[in-house]
Amino acid sequence: MIYYEMAPSRGADLRDIPMQNLDTTLLRTLVTIERTNTFSGAAHILSKTQSAVTQQMQRLEEQLGCTLFLKKGRGRILTPRGRQLAEHARRLLAINDEALRALRETQMEGEIRFGAPLDVADTILPPMLTHIA
Repeated sequence: MIYYEMAPSRGADLRDIPMQNLDTTLLRTLVTIERTNTFSGAAHILSKTQSAVTQQMQRLEEQLGCTLFLKKGRGRILTPRGRQLAEHARRLLAINDEALRALRETQMEGEIRFGAPLDVADTILPPMLTHIA
């Protein structure tokens, strides 16, 4: 288990509190719920069942130890803590997605050499090369 190494400048001593990580999948679901205003709308966008989205939010609430949603009629709305977490989640997801994009956008450089018989070099090779050029 990983623990905080530095004591905070004010407030409680966090050295004895285990460090936790927020699951980006759960955060993405939360942000999608906020954007669509419904669990079913988020489920549709995320290609999940509504019960899967509900279970994800229950796990997130359990991990954080606070209520993120309140029932309002047949739907649910974000609590002030839920809105606060959604704001942080948007920033975390933006950084996460930016890092993934930057690391995946590596340009391949170098030389490729092909050896092919004449019939392949004249017929099949030209269309194939248009996809990598």
